[in-house]
Amino acid sequence: KTRRQTVACQSVLTCARSRGMFQGQGIDVADIPSQYKDHLQKGDADVQKGDLVSAEQHFAAALKLVHVKDPTASQYEQEVSPLHKLGDVYCKRGCQTGDG
Repeated sequence: KTRRQTVACQSVLTCARSRGMFQGQGIDVADIPSQYKDHLQKGDADVQKGDLVSAEQHFAAALKLVHVKDPTASQYEQEVSPLHKLGDVYCKRGCQTGDG
């Protein structure tokens, strides 16, 4: 993990803890970085297999884990990857259906 990724993950965790996010949702805040990475990896694998529906679900789940109200600049950085990957999924889907 790069220093930048570590700082961004810590920033998301700090914000989530301070705002009481995920309380009562069965989500362990300490597991968010590993869940985030896992969703991105599974989504990438699904894209390679051509399973765009599952890829979209994984990328959306990764985004949901790191999206916070009133984010800082480093928190925005965590949203970039899943948003970019979702855009790729929608582009591929559009090409397949002829709508893109």
